[in-house]
Amino acid sequence: MTATGYVGGDPSKLNRTGYTKGQLVASNLAGALVAVPGDVDGLFLATDSTEPTGVDWEVGGGGGGVPSNTVVTETSFGQASTAGVAATFSRGDHTHGTMAAPSVPSASGSVVSETSFGQASAVGVAATFSKGDHTHGTPAAPSVPSASGSVVTETSFGQASAVGVAGTFSRGDHTHGTPAAPAGSTLVVRKNRITSGDILLNLGAGAWNQLVTLTLAIPASIGDYVQLESPLFMTQSGNSFLDLAVVVAGVAVRYASTDTNTPAVEGLPSLYKDPNAFRTSIGPWGFVVTAGDLSGGNVNFSVWMKGTTGTLYASVSYPFQWQCKNFGAVNFA
Repeated sequence: MTATGYVGGDPSKLNRTGYTKGQLVASNLAGALVAVPGDVDGLFLATDSTEPTGVDWEVGGGGGGVPSNTVVTETSFGQASTAGVAATFSRGDHTHGTMAAPSVPSASGSVVSETSFGQASAVGVAATFSKGDHTHGTPAAPSVPSASGSVVTETSFGQASAVGVAGTFSRGDHTHGTPAAPAGSTLVVRKNRITSGDILLNLGAGAWNQLVTLTLAIPASIGDYVQLESPLFMTQSGNSFLDLAVVVAGVAVRYASTDTNTPAVEGLPSLYKDPNAFRTSIGPWGFVVTAGDLSGGNVNFSVWMKGTTGTLYASVSYPFQWQCKNFGAVNFA
């Protein structure tokens, strides 16, 4: 509320009414007495040349100073704890300073040397803090001897593991030796020559029967390739047939005529009958051994026949002879 003087009277005199409890008055620039605005509980009166009455109500106590413009420099390293303080209490304008800036040296030019073997862990480090310019060194270079001329001996079976090794690290010039020669890589042969007497082919017309006096065994393993040759000399009647077979426990498990456990109706074609004539020709029969062909680690060959008349010669003058070969593992691809 603005104070009102007496009309035409002394401006220093006030009306006695129109004011509130605790309100103060002061002269303005025109010399008129006016109430000081802002009279709220808890404020204190202070001089202020910017106000029309030269005073105003302030918050709190203290110096009431103006914040220092240097407070913005507190964003830099190394400011003192008093930086930016214009008065003891200055409306929150105080600081605890800032820490000193860490040392940030330039990167060392020697860092490129880390591409070599055997660098020390301090190579390339210019200071304690170097913005990534540090290293953990590099391992020592391995020994690289020249290749040994003896490495060519590894093409043989059974070479020792040290053959061709010139040093601990030799850029591929080393060997783990070579495996021993696989079983069956050496040709295995079994043969038999029978001169004890000719064999009459009269075991029965209706079924296939084994000529038990004729057997030939050869050691073998699964995957081996075996081959049987038998240049027979014989005569046959019109109803006699012959076949070759692999026997396990007295049972034919593979016939030459079909490569199964069931023979062809008239046996092996190369042993087909030629009545009242001598027969002497037969080609080799071979196959890859399976588990079903083995008996005690052997493949057992035999001669089977069906018919009632004929002669298979096995005498001194006309011996029966046959042979079997085991070639070991053979690649037919």
